[in-house]
Amino acid sequence: MTSSIDQKRRALLELRLKQRRALEAEQERITPMPRDGGTLPVSHLQEGLWILHQLDPTSPVYHVIFALRLRGALDVDALRGALAALVGRHEGLRTRFGSRDGVPYQVVDPAPDDWPVPVTDLDEAHLDGWVNDLVQRPGDLERGPMLRTWLARLADDEHVLLLVVHHIVADGWSVGLLTAELAELYDAARAGRTAALPPLAIQPADHAAWQRRWLTGARLERQLDFWRDNLRDLPALDFPTDRPHPAQPKGAGALMRQALSDRVAVASRELALGERASLLAVLLAGFLVVLERYTGQRDLAVGSVFSGRTRSETEPLVGYFANALVLRTDVAGDPTFRELVGRCNATVLGATAHQEVPFGLVVDALNPERSPGRNPLFQVSFTLQAAGMTGDFRLGDLAVRPVDIDWNRARFDIAFAVVEKPGGGIDALVEYSTELFDADRIDRLVEHFEVVLREALAEPDTRIGDLALLPDAELSSVLTGWNPTPLPRPATLLHELVTERATTHPDHTAMRFENTELTYRDLDHRANQLAHHLTHTGTRPGTVTALLLDRGLHLPVAELGILKAGSAWLALDPQYPDDRLAYQLHDAHITTVVTTTDLAHRLPHHIHTITLDTDTLDTQPTTPPQSTPTPKTPPTSSTPAAPPDDPKASWSPTAPSSTSAATCATSSVSAPATGCCNWRTPPSTSASPTSSPRWPAARRSSAPRAARCSTRTGCRH
Repeated sequence: MTSSIDQKRRALLELRLKQRRALEAEQERITPMPRDGGTLPVSHLQEGLWILHQLDPTSPVYHVIFALRLRGALDVDALRGALAALVGRHEGLRTRFGSRDGVPYQVVDPAPDDWPVPVTDLDEAHLDGWVNDLVQRPGDLERGPMLRTWLARLADDEHVLLLVVHHIVADGWSVGLLTAELAELYDAARAGRTAALPPLAIQPADHAAWQRRWLTGARLERQLDFWRDNLRDLPALDFPTDRPHPAQPKGAGALMRQALSDRVAVASRELALGERASLLAVLLAGFLVVLERYTGQRDLAVGSVFSGRTRSETEPLVGYFANALVLRTDVAGDPTFRELVGRCNATVLGATAHQEVPFGLVVDALNPERSPGRNPLFQVSFTLQAAGMTGDFRLGDLAVRPVDIDWNRARFDIAFAVVEKPGGGIDALVEYSTELFDADRIDRLVEHFEVVLREALAEPDTRIGDLALLPDAELSSVLTGWNPTPLPRPATLLHELVTERATTHPDHTAMRFENTELTYRDLDHRANQLAHHLTHTGTRPGTVTALLLDRGLHLPVAELGILKAGSAWLALDPQYPDDRLAYQLHDAHITTVVTTTDLAHRLPHHIHTITLDTDTLDTQPTTPPQSTPTPKTPPTSSTPAAPPDDPKASWSPTAPSSTSAATCATSSVSAPATGCCNWRTPPSTSASPTSSPRWPAARRSSAPRAARCSTRTGCRH
C-alpha cells in the first residue's frame, strides 16, 4: 500500500515538473504578436531612448548614419523598389511611436509600394556640406519615417546614397544587415526576380512583447542583484580633460580613426587563444593600463556595448538590441599583464552572463547621482566591434564603398572602439566630446594604447607598472625638449638662505599671519632656539621629526628649526583622524613631534612632544646650532642616494601625505632641501603662511594628481 502511494506521488511530481518545464519553454520562446493595426509594446531599450528623445526632440545624437558611394550605371527606380522591399521586410523601418498616459507604444504601418529617394545634383566639393545638413535634421518619432534616404548625383556614373535611421529602430549590427540585404534586393529588382532572403520568424515588436513578459519577477531580480553587487560604491572615472565639463552640454563631438599595427592585431589574438580569453578581454586589459596611468585609480569601470542579440531569432532583425554593460575591474596589486587579462576575462564573462537586463533598468535599480547631459554609471566606453560595413562590396553592377562621415556629435565623453577589419587588422575608432577634449589628446590616447599593447603582448608577464606608455618621440620631448637648459645652482641649504637674509635684511618682514608679523631676525632666532632644543633632546642628523601644526607662524619656525638641527621634517595634517596620524608616525618611525598644546593630546602616549606654545625655548641660544654633517640620503630606504656632486644633500619630505585611493596607505616623498632653493622669492617680498604660501617647505600635497604625474603617465597637468 505504501509503495503504491509513493509511486503515485512520484508520478504526480514528475507531471508537475514536466508541466513547469513546458511552461518555461513556452516563456522562453518568442512568438509573433497579432497584427490588427493596433498598438504594440516597446522594449525597455526603446522606452529609454524614447524618453531621451522627449527631452530633446531636435537632437541628432541618436541618428544611425551611413552613406554609400555608388560607381557605375545606377538604376534609380530599382533602388527605390529595393528600399521599399527592405522597409516592407523590416517592420522597425515603418514603425511610429506614440504615448498614452506617458507610456510609449509603437504602431507598425503597412508595407509601402514605393520609397521616396530625392535626387540632388552636386559636385564633390559640396558633398560634405550636403551630408552634414541632412544628418542634422531631426527625425519625428510620432509621424515617421524611421528611415530617411537621399541620393546625390555627382556624375552619370557616380552617386552617393545617404541613409539616416533613428537609433530607436536600428543599431550598429543593423547597418550590416541593411547593406547586405539592399544589395540582394537591388540585384533582384534589376533582374526581375524574387530576392533570395529567408523569411523572418519574428519582428522587433514581438521581441519587445516577449521581453515585457519574460523579464519580470525573480528572473529580473536575479539579474539586477548581480549588478547591484558588482557596481556597489562605483567610483567615477577621473579622466583628465582639456576643459571642465559644461553645465549644459550640447553633445558636440568628433570622430577619429587610426589603424593599429598588424603586429598588435596578431599578438592580441594569439594571447587571447593561449589564455582561453576573449579578444575583448585582451584589448580591455591594455585600455585599463592606460586609464590607470592617466587617472591613478585602481578600481576602473568603463561601459561596453554588446549586441544584445542573445537569441538566434533576433540575429536577422533590423532593430535596437544593442545594450550597454558596465565592465568593472580591479587593477590593484600591480599584476602582470597576463594576470590582468584573466581579471578582464572574468569581468567580461560575468557581465555577459547578466546582459539580459537592459541598461536603463540597471540605472533605475542603482539610482546613481545624475548630471545633465552625462551618461549615468560611466562616461568612457570601450567596445569591440565586428567588421560590419567597412569594405567595398557590389550592388548589382555597381561598385560600392562606404563613405566616411565627419560626425560632430558625441554620446559619451569618450567612446573608444576597436573595430575588426575583414582582413584581420584592427582599427581604433574614437568618438569624443569636443567640449572636453582637443584632438591632440585623443590622438595621444590612441598612441599610448598601442604602445602599451605592443609592450604587453611582447612580454605578457611584465607587471603593468613596468609597461611603457609613451612612444619614443614623446618620451624624448618630455625628458629633453620640454626641459629648460640646466642653470647653475649654489650648494646652499634652505635654512642657510634664511640666515643670510636675516643678516642682510634683519628688520624686513619675513612672514605675516592675520595681524601678526615676524621679521627675518625673529624668524631666524626662533628657529635657532628650536634647533638647540631639538639637539639637546636627542634629535640627530638622519632622523625624521614630525610636525603637527595648524597654519600659522609656528609652522615655518618649526620647519626651519628641524632643518637646522640636521633632521628632516614630516608634515602631519591636523584634519586627519587620530588613527591615521598614529599610522603615519609608526610607518615613518617617528619618535618626536613638534606641535602645540591644543593638538598634542591627539598623539600616541609614547611620542615625545615639543609644544611650541608652552615649552620654554626663550632660554635657548639664538645663535645657529653647531654645524653637523647632513646625510646624503633621506631617512627613508626607498629613495635614491643624493647626487655625488652635491655635498650638502640635506633632505626634507615636502609632500609626504599623499594617499593611495586603492589601499588608503600613505607614502612619503623625500625631497632635497637644495631643491627648495630653486623656488626663491625676491628680497622685497615676504612669505605668508596663509592662503597662498610662498614658503616652499610649508606646502602640503593636497592634489593627488600632482603627485602621480610623471614622464610615464603622459599627462600634461
